[in-house]
Amino acid sequence: MSEPFVLQTPLVELALRAAVIYFFLLLVMRVIGRHEFGQLTPFDLILLLIISESISQAITAGDDSLLAGLVSASTLLGLSVLVSIGQYKSMRIRKIVSPEA
Repeated sequence: MSEPFVLQTPLVELALRAAVIYFFLLLVMRVIGRHEFGQLTPFDLILLLIISESISQAITAGDDSLLAGLVSASTLLGLSVLVSIGQYKSMRIRKIVSPEA
């Protein structure tokens, strides 16, 4: 069992992995074209849950430490905030991330 606050994977690698997966999923959701959870079918929701489980090891590189999870989650939340700010300030980013129906 690993120590909860000892990273087995470099900090930069964890952040980079989370960022790559975040933008990949953003692209996938853009291609799917659904903008609200109310528009998701039960199949879509199950697919999202399966995807999240399948990429969890890819985000943390198999690092089971608590700190690796916190770094990955913080990176994803930070990117979400940055994308939201970008959508607010830039019409171009808004059209890319959440185009009109």
